[in-house]
Amino acid sequence: MPMTQELFEQLIAQVNALDLQRGLPDKRGRFQQLRRSLHPRIQAQSLFNTVSPPKDGYAFHWGGNSELQLNVGLEDGGNLVRVGVAFSIEPMAHNLDLLQVLGPKAGRFNAWVIREPSLLEGLDHCYWQPRNQEPRRQRFPAGPIPEEALQNNRFIFMGTLLAQGEATPVRVLDHLEFWHRLYERVESGALPVEATQTTTMGLLETVHREPNPLLMERRQHRPPEGPILHGDLHRRIEHALYGELRSELDDGTAVRANELIPGCGTQVDMVAYAEGGPIFFEIKTADTLRACLREALGQILEYAHWAGTERCRRMVVVAQHPMDEKASAYLGLLQDRYQLPLDYRQVQPVEAPVAVI
Repeated sequence: MPMTQELFEQLIAQVNALDLQRGLPDKRGRFQQLRRSLHPRIQAQSLFNTVSPPKDGYAFHWGGNSELQLNVGLEDGGNLVRVGVAFSIEPMAHNLDLLQVLGPKAGRFNAWVIREPSLLEGLDHCYWQPRNQEPRRQRFPAGPIPEEALQNNRFIFMGTLLAQGEATPVRVLDHLEFWHRLYERVESGALPVEATQTTTMGLLETVHREPNPLLMERRQHRPPEGPILHGDLHRRIEHALYGELRSELDDGTAVRANELIPGCGTQVDMVAYAEGGPIFFEIKTADTLRACLREALGQILEYAHWAGTERCRRMVVVAQHPMDEKASAYLGLLQDRYQLPLDYRQVQPVEAPVAVI
């Protein structure tokens, strides 16, 4: 039986309630916490608009008109539910030219998905189509948005399809939370270090960067994964760590990947909600153990203590490198002198490509 507009509105309301529940103790839902960390003046609390119900069988996140939007909608007459992200390039009030706003964001989207292919894992439904015209969809493979799609009066969607009977609030929200990482990268305005060209507004815009001799030297000694595949390496370590923790914590302890931290507005790679308090795990894929520790320490300390809050009882840096004498002495000094509940854990990545946790 197809999902009706009334049932779709009920689904969106249930997703809203679940998002707010996951965001506790913050009064905002998890997504709006992330969004406010990027745009501090934002006042929205729920994922979707609670003032007016979704119309015409679709909904996007509150405030998403001029952003990479989290998008849910009915397709195939209500037999399918799409869940993913979208750019909706159509005229708005106040003569705002959305192409000028969304074009550069689409460029950052392209740069990041080239840099980190794992950001699009599991994607199976990508298309663009003209707005206010006969809906002739143009499909494209998971990856960068094609130039011809970046024009006014275009709707561009990237995500997956669920049978309407499988579109439960938990499953829809889980799919939407997968997109938090990519949303954060696109909306933060940052570009990957390796980015040299981004596709914006149907044109190639060159991003000029002076070559860094030290960076070039490091690239010559990178492992075979190379810069583009480091996202895959991260994902493989993440899955190996998840399997190890599930085996070790056989007492029903919850283990969650890419967990949004209330009050901090960002995500930690993995959290084990063990007895006595959460344990934060931060995964790094740099070429040396020293570089991994350097990259991880500032992040994990911020996650644990930003704004003077105690959010975890232990912090663990995770990488594939074996512990060495100098690193052991370094961590020992930090533990003794500053009383940091800090550990290192070596995890070997799984061999095969993996799906999303």
